[in-house]
Amino acid sequence: MSPANRPVWVLVMTLACAPLQAGSADKKVPQTVWGIDISHHQGRIRWERLRGQSLSFVYMKATEGDHLTDPTFLENWQGASRADLARGAYHFYNLCASGAPQAAQFIKLVPRSSGALPAAIDLEPSPACARMPDRRALLRELAAFTRRVRARYGKAPVVYVSHEMYDRYFKGGKSEYAIWISDYRGRPSLSDHRPWTFWQCSSRGSIRGISGPVDVDFFRGSAAQFAFFGKPAKSLFAGRPRARR
Repeated sequence: MSPANRPVWVLVMTLACAPLQAGSADKKVPQTVWGIDISHHQGRIRWERLRGQSLSFVYMKATEGDHLTDPTFLENWQGASRADLARGAYHFYNLCASGAPQAAQFIKLVPRSSGALPAAIDLEPSPACARMPDRRALLRELAAFTRRVRARYGKAPVVYVSHEMYDRYFKGGKSEYAIWISDYRGRPSLSDHRPWTFWQCSSRGSIRGISGPVDVDFFRGSAAQFAFFGKPAKSLFAGRPRARR
């Protein structure tokens, strides 16, 4: 198969995503829903070249903390639309800052669009927060962020976390957020058996139109389910964690 016609999974440079081969010849296997997440680190993207690569969606960085914006966001937002990709914006959350001003920063930049994916909140350690907050404090400020974003866009946000961050702040709690889990070792399982919605399975994807590596993501569900994801309703996979048997 020529490089121009390869589905994206062939170009993913990791074994973690290998079991999720899109474009399978077996018609009984549901079409895998793939996407990528990007920021200014990917540089200028040639969006016209992203067509025909088995991609369904793209999340892009919009803001960080209560005063930073990604300089490529608006260009990427428009480019994803031209490439006919479902698009969503994410906010890199400052764990040490209040939630409300961070929500205001996000809302100031990100347009309302009925077809957009829910906002995503990137929760990970960073130099901006030398001392991690306790669970109660973080969830209180995260709730303040979520209330404002949900009121603006009509959709509950997704939270992007590692297994460590999930266990620290969400394990065993009420399922208010759809979970986007990062795991490059293989298909993930959360420690409390809660179902996840997105899985970032690689940071080494190779996509025509993007110079250098890119994060690759997988939606837990069929193409038909993805078409309904992000409607102004509860997550398809929301619910309390299943008890051990």
